[in-house]
Amino acid sequence: MFHLVFDSKIEGHSLSGALNHKKRTDGAGISVQITVYRELFLIPMEEDVVNVRMIKANNRDNKLVIRVFNYLVIFYIDSQPTHYQDVNDNFVGGMPKIRFEVIKQGAVMKPVAVKILTVVVALSVPMAAMATNGYFSHGIGMKSMGMGGVGIAMAQDSLASATNPAVAALVGNRIDFGLNLFVPNRESKISGNAFPSVDGTYDGNETSMFLIPELGYNRDLGNDMAFAMTVVGRGGMNSDYDKSIGLFGSSKPGIDLAQLYISPTFAMKLNQDHSVGITLNAIYQRFKADGLENFANAPPAGPSVDPTNVTGNGYSSSTGFNIGLGWVGKVSPIVTMGAMYTSKADMSEFDEYAGLFAEQGDFDIPATLGLGIAVDVSPDVMVVFDVVKIYYSDVAAINNPLSNLGAGGLGTGGGAGFGWEDMTVYKLGMSWNYQSDWVLRIGWNHGEQPIPSSETLFNILAPGVVEDHLTFGATWTLTNNAELTLMYMHALENEIKGSGSIFPGTPPGMGGGEADIKMSQNALGIAYGWDL
Repeated sequence: MFHLVFDSKIEGHSLSGALNHKKRTDGAGISVQITVYRELFLIPMEEDVVNVRMIKANNRDNKLVIRVFNYLVIFYIDSQPTHYQDVNDNFVGGMPKIRFEVIKQGAVMKPVAVKILTVVVALSVPMAAMATNGYFSHGIGMKSMGMGGVGIAMAQDSLASATNPAVAALVGNRIDFGLNLFVPNRESKISGNAFPSVDGTYDGNETSMFLIPELGYNRDLGNDMAFAMTVVGRGGMNSDYDKSIGLFGSSKPGIDLAQLYISPTFAMKLNQDHSVGITLNAIYQRFKADGLENFANAPPAGPSVDPTNVTGNGYSSSTGFNIGLGWVGKVSPIVTMGAMYTSKADMSEFDEYAGLFAEQGDFDIPATLGLGIAVDVSPDVMVVFDVVKIYYSDVAAINNPLSNLGAGGLGTGGGAGFGWEDMTVYKLGMSWNYQSDWVLRIGWNHGEQPIPSSETLFNILAPGVVEDHLTFGATWTLTNNAELTLMYMHALENEIKGSGSIFPGTPPGMGGGEADIKMSQNALGIAYGWDL
């Protein structure tokens, strides 16, 4: 019998076991408890063996504490990230400092006895901008990313549970950490507009490089059970234009969305060939928007019902949770299959942008569903194929069309959004054990981009239009048996030409014409991992 019990507090909201928010008046912070009751293990135990709690430790730190038998896994997350500047002294964002500890305790949960491991992640760079499969990364973990993002039906490292929770039962005792340098190229063009100085080409690369961290830990608990923890930047979007766009406002426009997942996972083997798993994703996201002054007016002069919370308010943060479920099974001596589902995340609102996003600043994270198959075509070669559905249409702020400006404005339940449609992604990868200490990888990732040609104007801010990715990777086993992994990804340039994308006429019209958006990407990643 498997139970999840939630005791939570999220930025002024209470979270019940049914994941429903309810207003509360006391302090901020996050407190979540997962309890796995002893009925699941069919052996006598004096107390619960796995629990997770995230609390507000002090004015700066959030502390996530996970107990697995007599081990504690503790994350300290600095809630006031350091801010950084680029070479031109422009503010470019910050990254929360994360400290991760695994601590062994006595059997009766006495104070800390033995410190096993401490890993510090302190990055002097902006947080991640993804925008590969819509706004999600094309894969999680450098090994997976070097194979087109596959991972539903295979386990290569301790980050694998972030794709499919069930594969944690196959990894063993391991830790991995890595860094991905992500370089998108964003460009937009407006033509045929009736207003002066609007037509032109706009470069969205004022901030051009992003470092994306990853951290994974996997532990075999015995009795065919396993625990895993991953910390990854899983989704995001960024644009930072070099000049103002007259249809939007008087200052340089751009947005910055980043999402951080902290994901404890429990997995167990049902028998020799089949495993299942469950993940609780504790999610932190932040957002800012600039250069949208023309939308920051109340009706009838403008479209927003909350004009003070549209643009230029700095970063706003949001927190929430979702659940991931997974299965993986060996169906023949050479074929393994897997399935995963991640529920929609009910996030708290971006209060500082309640007049921009539909539903008063609500920006939930869509559900995903995936299937995968891995085939050992020879003792040294594996071919893997995944298909993943992303349900962008379930989130009003993402799915609502720009035409809702006239009907609902900005910030209302039916307010205008980015007009994104659902996306189906196909991933194909191959790994080759080239030598005893070398594994080579190659992959392809394709998904029809989610932006209709009629929705390109607002998506100048979020031009997530790439469709095809080519990936390469390699792992070198060092003399100490640790592994060094490299990954390269190139997303081919794709352009969407607008069709009926700018409302004609004078205000409330926008002068007509078309908006075209395009993007290409490169990424280079490195990871280091070892068996414990």
